[in-house]
Formats: sequence, structure tokens, C-alpha cells
Amino acid sequence: MTVTSVTPEIPRDRFGRPQIVLPDGKRAYYSRCTTLVGAYEDTYNLEAWKMRQAAIGLSLRPDLQVAVHAHKDDKKRLNDICQEALDAAASSAAATTGTALHALTEQIDRGHTIDGLPADVEADLAAYKQATANLEPVLIEQMMVFDDWKVAGTPDRVVRYEGKFYIADLKTGNVEY
Repeated sequence: MTVTSVTPEIPRDRFGRPQIVLPDGKRAYYSRCTTLVGAYEDTYNLEAWKMRQAAIGLSLRPDLQVAVHAHKDDKKRLNDICQEALDAAASSAAATTGTALHALTEQIDRGHTIDGLPADVEADLAAYKQATANLEPVLIEQMMVFDDWKVAGTPDRVVRYEGKFYIADLKTGNVEY
């Protein structure tokens, strides 16, 4: 089965909450699923990784080391310097790759052919195809709501497996729980 539907842009407020049209025609902003889950998620390891990345970036950029000394009483400038250090450590490289792989898997699940990719990406996509061979994508990036909790979100996939429907969440890199 090829899934070809395209999800329209959902209006959101300044906090990123999706605007939902209620049965009576009124509009309400629902909490995002990631916000709800984030309340229960332990972010210690992520924050520790980020601090390590900032340290690596500072070690690579003597100009940033000097800037820290020059602006140690300026929180905004220190925040900017830390961001520059994260950039120097290529901290977002894995996220950029993950986002690209996510988009490529969506194209695969929609039945498109993708050519001309680097060998390592081809290998990742071949592994994806093998791992999901028994899953039938039914919905891709489709907004869903749970009115009882006033929560809305967009799962990566809704798939059919052995006659039952499941929400499938795509992950790249290391996943630790």
C-alpha cells in the first residue's frame, strides 16, 4: 500500500500548541503530546551530553575561551558563546542527519524511489526497509487528538501489523530509557 495523503499545516499558537476545531465549531489550543511526555522524561543525560559538547567546542575555539573571560558577567553573551561552542563541536550534526533520514523514510513509505545517496545512508535505509517490512504504513505524520486530555500530536506513523493498528515512532542514533 502506498500512502499518498499530505497533512495540511495545523495552525499553532506562540507556544507551538495546535489549534483544534471542536465539534461545536469553537477553537481551542491543545497541549502537545511531546509537552505531556516531557513532564515525565528525565533530561539529565541530555543536559550532561550538552555540557560535554560545550566543553569540547570551547577546547576547539581559543577565541571563545577568551570571550568567556571577557563576558563572564553577561548571561546573554555567555549563552551565545555556549551556542557557538556547541556549533564548533558539531553538536547538531546527528540531529541534522536524523531529520534527513526521517524525511527519507517518509518518502520510502509513500512509495517514492530515492537515488544517488551516500553508501552509509543507503545502508541505513535498507535496514529501515528490512525492519519495517511487516509493517503497513496507514498514516504518515497525521495530526491526532485525544479530547479527554486536550492533547494533540503527530505520530511518525500509524501502522498495521498482524491486523492491528499501532503508533510507530522513528528513532535514529542511540535510544536509552
